[in-house]
Amino acid sequence: MRAINEDKTIEVSKFNAYVERTMALSGGTDPNKIMTGVVIEPDGTVRPVPTKVVIINGKSYAKISSMTNSVYSVVWHPVEFGDVTNHWVKRTIGDLGSRMIIDGTGNGMFSPDREITRAEFAAILVRGLGRLPD
Repeated sequence: MRAINEDKTIEVSKFNAYVERTMALSGGTDPNKIMTGVVIEPDGTVRPVPTKVVIINGKSYAKISSMTNSVYSVVWHPVEFGDVTNHWVKRTIGDLGSRMIIDGTGNGMFSPDREITRAEFAAILVRGLGRLPD
């Protein structure tokens, strides 16, 4: 995105507030699956951004909110953790894992009853908000 004023052109890549983009999902997409929008970084890595699937006139769309002007995609990234199968937090942890906000503790586990550090909590907040770490 560029801002042009007379002979001056400025590349706009960051915003002070969330900008919403709406992407149509393909016809066979199940809107009940947990999907998330991602920013595709120039090096090929991805980071999640806040996403909501909505139905408009019978068609499924992903509403993606981001504070950057980037390349976006919508992914289905199902995640399950073996140690939350019968835990009260199973659904929420599965949702956050599928949205790429939490990673677990390794080997397909989450360790739901352990305390998290301040750094882990901050990282979860940054990923959940779709922000770049400063």
